[in-house]
Amino acid sequence: MKWEHGIGMVLAVAWMAAEGQAQTCAFSIGGLNRERTVIGAVHSECPGGIHSAPFGNWGASSPFGSKRNGHQFDGWCQNRWVCDNYGNWKYDCRDGWYEWNSCTDVAQYRPPNCSLYNSPTCSEQQSATDVNVLGTYYGEVAATCPYDSDGDGYCDTGGCTDFQGIWLGSSYMTLYELDPICCDDLVQTVYFPATWIPLNCTPWYCPAAGSEWVSPNLYDSPSWPPKVNAQFAMASNYGIFLDRYDTCAWHAQIDPKYSCQ
Repeated sequence: MKWEHGIGMVLAVAWMAAEGQAQTCAFSIGGLNRERTVIGAVHSECPGGIHSAPFGNWGASSPFGSKRNGHQFDGWCQNRWVCDNYGNWKYDCRDGWYEWNSCTDVAQYRPPNCSLYNSPTCSEQQSATDVNVLGTYYGEVAATCPYDSDGDGYCDTGGCTDFQGIWLGSSYMTLYELDPICCDDLVQTVYFPATWIPLNCTPWYCPAAGSEWVSPNLYDSPSWPPKVNAQFAMASNYGIFLDRYDTCAWHAQIDPKYSCQ
């Protein structure tokens, strides 16, 4: 199996014949996160130089793609008046994103402050949105030709039914506050344990399916204390059988079991 961009996923194989493998099952797999919170001291793109503080949009590099200015790790501040600890008011978070206070260890922006933090205690931050998409990967894996195993004229074996599920041994999100002009500032890397998507495919198609949500099991840069928390899951958007070189069509001409719907 070769996934686009080399993502390290494994599909559980239910059955595999020895025939040629010109045919494949193609999958679209998304990486998701939810329940995002900022719980520790953060110091990214804080006062000094060209940086505006304290709010900014965060992006995430992961096995599903690179960081980008998008809704990868939504915060909570959007088009609102805020007041820092020195009594300065301004209309902030005006770029269309849901932004985070990224300077929580700076005296001017420290908690508690109900203008700069949105938790009930005014000391932590909670995302204002639900599920975010880190990115989507597309890949194809060799499959057997669909065939009729019980003689009723309908394909019931092979094709995408070869695969029982999709397993990812571990995942991560490396979070950055993004800078439209220069260098993005690292916040922290969050690691997650293995995830498994159970599949329920026909020979021709796999409907959408998802893994269970998992919580972080490790942090890096720094390894302690945790600055952020979130949950991670995978979603299979679809799987579809492809017979690009008509290998299965050729089998259908010489063996009736492959001539099925």
